[in-house]
Amino acid sequence: DFIMYSMKDLLSWWEVPAIAHFFSLFKSCFSLTDFTIEELEEALLTDGENDASTAFTSKLLMELLQGCYNNSNISVTNYHETLIDIMKRRWEIEDGRVNPLSSIYSDFHSLPTQLKVQIIHRLTEYRLDAQDVDEKLSGLNPSDLRLEPLGSDRNGSKYWYFFGVRLYKETPPLHKSGKRRNGSSPSVKRNDDFTSAETSRREEETDRLSDSKWEVVCYNVNDWKQLAKKMVAGISEKEEALHQLITENFLPNLPKIVEDMENQKLQKLQAEPRRSSCRLLAKKLYEEDGGIELKREEQENVRRKEEEQEEQRRQRLEDGLLLDDDSSSGSESNTDPVSPPQRSQLKRESSSNQLHQRKDSGPKRFPSLLNRKTKSTVSTENKIKQKLQNISDHEYAVMQKTWEVLDNNPEAWPFQTPVEESYAPGYHSVIKRPMDLSTIEDKLKQQKYSSVKDFKEDITLMFNNCRLYNGPDSEYTEVANQLDELFQTTLSKNL
Repeated sequence: DFIMYSMKDLLSWWEVPAIAHFFSLFKSCFSLTDFTIEELEEALLTDGENDASTAFTSKLLMELLQGCYNNSNISVTNYHETLIDIMKRRWEIEDGRVNPLSSIYSDFHSLPTQLKVQIIHRLTEYRLDAQDVDEKLSGLNPSDLRLEPLGSDRNGSKYWYFFGVRLYKETPPLHKSGKRRNGSSPSVKRNDDFTSAETSRREEETDRLSDSKWEVVCYNVNDWKQLAKKMVAGISEKEEALHQLITENFLPNLPKIVEDMENQKLQKLQAEPRRSSCRLLAKKLYEEDGGIELKREEQENVRRKEEEQEEQRRQRLEDGLLLDDDSSSGSESNTDPVSPPQRSQLKRESSSNQLHQRKDSGPKRFPSLLNRKTKSTVSTENKIKQKLQNISDHEYAVMQKTWEVLDNNPEAWPFQTPVEESYAPGYHSVIKRPMDLSTIEDKLKQQKYSSVKDFKEDITLMFNNCRLYNGPDSEYTEVANQLDELFQTTLSKNL
């Protein structure tokens, strides 16, 4: 996603300054990290690639989740499970959004940057639903905490000031899209005493904010002065009011704000050795706990190695048994390790053409392997036992039939072959475990699935990859959702 998004993109997302404003506004009462918008942007842009940036975003997630769950034991090394929980309960079930962290292989730091921003911003809203909010914000009126634009110009563009020196401009869309998004606006308080009319108004404002074009129009004091000159008196009442507000309220105070920001920056630079030590400690904790990315890569390597070993051993066993079957045809020796019905069952493992021919009858296979005990966590023998015992002809036939229904669907063409970078730039930097229908077909033919659950996980992974890469509003994601529903219906109907 670092190829797909640049600093220019981050500057156009209203959620970024809204997140920074939230942490600035509530840093005292919620004990939150103090940072500037620029620091947040830098961390988001290199999150997952740079250790310091990953530690920075992890700390933000940790602090928000600590407040949401009122649990100070949540740390930068164990917050992932809590994040998965709140994404399931709030993001997916309550908000009705596609959950990008639903897969066991998913990791926040591997998500597209814009999706990370949306998740962090949504967590700030969830934080304001916590039980301690009324107590910590007692005496404050929710309307006093609400962020409002400074004003607007004659074209209807609104000007937003969050904090610091920057000024943002929101240009409304030329045409209303008519679509609705779940989420929230730069409002910083959502409480149970809000009326349904207020809730509806907030949702409409969210749609407007998401559809509008956002840009930074003032980076420094000089930019503010130039903007004030453009809005001279007499052009329009709105611009005259905005001109007055800028010249009387902001320009006199901005130099002091800049001075304070420079002092804070200097203090941070002086404390850099200590901050670096904290980052090294965070990195060490990640390594000790088996950081999420490292764990996923290790698990993937182990899985691949086990599959290769399993296939080699299965082939050796199968070749040996089939050879024995040919050489001792007609004999009924009591020393034969596998009975004739068992041999026919083993032959099914080498050919997908026999899926519908074998019946669920005869003794269980490989009794010697079943009785063998081993202390290894995941043994090749256990995998063979699973594959040969737990999968019936009916289940494999259902998986094959379900795959055919998906593959024959005219909308399934984006999923039929592996995605290539030539038409999907940066795909493999976003998607760590690609999956497609042709790969699933090969695994079906080679009898790679040890359970229907494994088959379902591959299909789900394929659709989740599409959702993560293309985003929730993409036509491809809409197709993925439709095919996912078709998959679930077909599988449950035939099992």
